[in-house]
Amino acid sequence: MDFHGDVFDFAQLYFKANNQKELLHTIDKELHLRLNISEEKNINYIAQEDTTWYVKCSFYKAPVMNVIPSKELKLSEIYDLITSNTYESVTSHLRTISDPKEKRKYKAKHFDYVTFSGTFTKRNDENLIKHSLLMTIDLDHLENLNQTREMLLKDEYFETELLFKSPSGDGLKWIIKIDLEQATHQEYYIAVSNYLEQQYNIKVDASGKDISRACFLCYDSEAYINPRHTIK
Repeated sequence: MDFHGDVFDFAQLYFKANNQKELLHTIDKELHLRLNISEEKNINYIAQEDTTWYVKCSFYKAPVMNVIPSKELKLSEIYDLITSNTYESVTSHLRTISDPKEKRKYKAKHFDYVTFSGTFTKRNDENLIKHSLLMTIDLDHLENLNQTREMLLKDEYFETELLFKSPSGDGLKWIIKIDLEQATHQEYYIAVSNYLEQQYNIKVDASGKDISRACFLCYDSEAYINPRHTIK
């Protein structure tokens, strides 16, 4: 039969849910998201627009052993760094290195990085100043990077805030917004990991669950940023 409607209309039909509230609870349960959605929450959270939402992240100069941030940056400023030629040279050189151990050493020594999930006095979870409500998902060694990129940008459940290629060139850094009123940072990480594995058959490294997770900045002229972060 012909079906007309969006993904949630289809899901409501498939799960035989009586209303949106029941549907969201069913999705949460079936996909093992563990979001503990309260009765007050509704599906509009997923699609809500907040044009006044400007977050800041801590920025650290290389090498990665440096755990004291040099400044705070908005997401739009990080996007500008990634899409400019600031990291073009080091990114190009890294991708010429074939030995994995040498590649890790070069990246650790030469790449600046940020903590997307918040601002810190020192890079560890105990020294968090303020959570940004952002989470970084590392997707490494993707067989079809471009296809995965498009799937994430079109994902109906999680809205992309920033998306760019990893320094190695064969992975993606997916930055999404989370709601800490629904679950903890770590619970969200597990939920998103489960979702990606079930929805797209993509496995996520469990080591990335720390709030103070470092994310190296590299060159990607085609990086995506959610337009609301560029509104002046």
